Amino acid sequence: MSVSDLAARSRGELSADAIKKIEAAANPEATVVRRVDVDELVVLAVALGVNPSALLLPPTLAGDAELTGCPSVPSSAAWAWADGAAPLTGDPDDLPGFIATARPRRGLTHGRTVR
Repeated sequence: MSVSDLAARSRGELSADAIKKIEAAANPEATVVRRVDVDELVVLAVALGVNPSALLLPPTLAGDAELTGCPSVPSSAAWAWADGAAPLTGDPDDLPGFIATARPRRGLTHGRTVR
């Protein structure tokens, strides 16, 4: 997909110039780069037709993932965490609390049952 196509698919949220600067961040020798905020990450994920996690994590379950603010972890653990299936700690004692808060559950709003 071209930069102009991606800009068009972003429905005016990101210009072609902004996308070029975002892509330049992958080049350590680039002089002009642009960081992506959470809203733009979602715009890019929708425009590309992928889950936002696909833009943040390695495209494989093999090997390790480098996550900001966390030591390197197995990629499979990073994906399980991003999918809301398991805590990043890997500690089984953390699983019930993680599962209870990682995803919304039917009939609950802020911990209260909705009727």
